[in-house]
Amino acid sequence: MKTASTFITDIYIRGLNCPRGRAHQEFFDSEVRGFYVDVLASGRKSFRVRYRFEKKLRIVTLGDCMLITADEARKLARDLIRKAKQGVDPQEPIQHGLGPKIKDFFLDKYMPYVKSYKRSWDTDLSMINNHIVTKLGELHMGSISPPDIAVFVETMRSQDYALGTCNRALVLLRFGFELAIRWKTAGVESNPVKEIKNLRDDNRIERFLSNQQTINLLEAVKQSESEMLQ
Repeated sequence: MKTASTFITDIYIRGLNCPRGRAHQEFFDSEVRGFYVDVLASGRKSFRVRYRFEKKLRIVTLGDCMLITADEARKLARDLIRKAKQGVDPQEPIQHGLGPKIKDFFLDKYMPYVKSYKRSWDTDLSMINNHIVTKLGELHMGSISPPDIAVFVETMRSQDYALGTCNRALVLLRFGFELAIRWKTAGVESNPVKEIKNLRDDNRIERFLSNQQTINLLEAVKQSESEMLQ
C-alpha cells in the first residue's frame, strides 16, 4: 500500500507508524521519486529507493533510519537514480562486501550441507527454487533487511499460499542466515529474519458430539471387554 508523498525529514520519520494488521508500510518522498521510508510492524524504519535499470525494477535498502539522516539517505538515493539514468549499474560499487547472493548461498552452500544429514532435503530444494530464489535470489545477503523479508512473506500471502508454506519459507531462511553467520560468511553479520515472527497457523478443526452420538459412545464403552476403558 503506497501512501501520499511528503517531504521526508528526520522529525517526520519519528511520527511514522505501521498501520495495525500490516507487515510494513511505505512512506514516499515528494522530492526524489522512488525514495521512501519503509516502516516495519516491529517499529524498525529503513530508508529505501526503487528505480529501473535495464528495464528491471530494483529496490535498494539505503540504511536504518536510526543510523543515517534523511538528507544523507536522500543523497544516496539521488546518486543511485542518476547513475541508472546514465546507463551505469548503480549497485555495482555498493555490492562489494555485501556477501553472496541469496541464490548462490542457498544452492551452492546450504543445499550440500543439508543433503549430508537431512532425508527430506528435496523439500528444502523445492522451497528454495520455487519461492526463495524467484523472489529474493538476486539480493545480496548482507543487504537484506527485515522489511525485505516482510515484503517476501506478504507477497506469498497475496498469492494465496497456505500459512504453513509461508512459515516453512521463513524457517528455512532463518536457518540459512544462521548458518552463514556461523560459517563467518563475508558480508553477513546479522540475521534479518530474526525480527520476523512466524504467522499464526491455527488450523485446528473442532467437532462436538450430538446427544445421540454421546449415548452411542457411552454404550459402546460399557460393552467393551476392557475394564480400563470403562
